[in-house]
Amino acid sequence: MRRVHQLTGLACLLLAGFLGYNTLALPYYTRLGPGPGFFPRWLCAILAALALVILARASWSKDEPLPSNFFPERRGGLRIAIVIAALIAVANTMSILGFQLAMLAFYLLVLAALGRWRWIETPVLAVLGSFGCYYAFSMWLNQPLPTGRLGF
Repeated sequence: MRRVHQLTGLACLLLAGFLGYNTLALPYYTRLGPGPGFFPRWLCAILAALALVILARASWSKDEPLPSNFFPERRGGLRIAIVIAALIAVANTMSILGFQLAMLAFYLLVLAALGRWRWIETPVLAVLGSFGCYYAFSMWLNQPLPTGRLGF
């Protein structure tokens, strides 16, 4: 278990370094206040500090064997794979279907894959989640979201 935590801490530290390096191109402060690089740099610093804590705790603790249920069973692994595949599919179809239809399909697929399907609640939540989120971002926050070829 110790090696797993060390690798996780190292991966998080490398990610923080990579992202922190990329934020150097953004201005940290502008004449109006904090610039676009302010928040990401602080998040990278916090991620790096937490990664160092994980590394230190993993390096100085005694090694424990992996629990027997560390890796997911077959059904759990299949659920994880379906969610990852759904995320990839949403990312690839967002420009074709638009935000509303892509997210509607995503919500329906993920809720069905996780075994949370209810015949009334699931479609209602999927419609409210996809179309409601689109309405909130486009109308209230004035942030454009992708519209597809069908106009959704």
